Amino acid sequence: MSTTIKINFKVYKSSYFLEEENLHEFSSQNIYGKQLFYFLNEWFNPSNTIEIQTSGSTGKPKKYKAEKWKIESSANRTINFFRLNENQNFLLSLPIDFIAGKLMVVRAILANANLITQSISSAPLTPYFRAIDFGAVTPVQLERSIKKYGIKDLPQIKKLLVGGAQVNTQIKQLLQGFKGEVYESFGMTETFTHVALRKVYPIEEDCFEVLSGINASENNGKLVLDAPDFLSSPVVTNDLVKFNSPNSFKWLGRADFTINSGGLKVQPENLEEQLSSIMEVPFAVVGKPDKELGERIVLAIEGRYEIKSNVFKNLPSNLKPRGIIYVNEIPRTSAGKVLRKDLKELIKEVLDNPI
Repeated sequence: MSTTIKINFKVYKSSYFLEEENLHEFSSQNIYGKQLFYFLNEWFNPSNTIEIQTSGSTGKPKKYKAEKWKIESSANRTINFFRLNENQNFLLSLPIDFIAGKLMVVRAILANANLITQSISSAPLTPYFRAIDFGAVTPVQLERSIKKYGIKDLPQIKKLLVGGAQVNTQIKQLLQGFKGEVYESFGMTETFTHVALRKVYPIEEDCFEVLSGINASENNGKLVLDAPDFLSSPVVTNDLVKFNSPNSFKWLGRADFTINSGGLKVQPENLEEQLSSIMEVPFAVVGKPDKELGERIVLAIEGRYEIKSNVFKNLPSNLKPRGIIYVNEIPRTSAGKVLRKDLKELIKEVLDNPI
């Protein structure tokens, strides 16, 4: 394990973070302050584990211990995929409470790269940065950065990783003119962040590429992951996929969120992707109980928004939403992923408006 880290062009020895008396000095010089100091204390101390917290997107958030060597294995897969090295600048703009932020720090340590810290905000890609070689943001952060600063004034980031939720059509359209490459990640906290990546800009790839050291297959349409270096046994996920080759797959949605409408199985994530380019307000697709169909497709929309009669004209008739429900706010994770179980509970007793 490396015993130094470079933060904002200053090299720190691991022993620095093991001395509590250095906390005040470090916090006064660094935006992340206590958060980063205490994580580096946890990383460099003799313990073989660190504490990880799940995002809560598929259930109640939980904390558990993860071995450091497994975190290193995940970090090295990303380093190898992007060919990251010691002469580069990495941008930290994600909370260190969750695995994505922790991994950015660990990648910088293992690659001996310079970690540039940025205050956690919903629009962190400010125009004031020098050239960045590698960064990671959520879709929400990316979209808000573009809308706030404009695509031409964003910093030059050679490789930008976007995770935590899908990169929708609207964001892809906003990316036109971006100076680097953008990748969408596929993974989960239990696999120590991503296990597959898909380029979405400047040329969009249809499938996720599985990273080296990970074996992927499918069982009844569900993705199965096997990685001997960090998984004790294969994991059968609830993600529906279609393989294009042994090492690449197209993500179709979550099996536990499938809407069964009159025998037609609809993935809300795919329908949202189709609608994202024409909907002008935040929305989500959800299923509501229906006596005739079993479930009917409904749009949950934030605020009040009048749907034009021809907005769904290009959709097959069996995919057209049957109703609209107006909500104050659609429940989401901080990355922008819809909390679908919470949404179904929120609208359970609400009457939808026919379209």
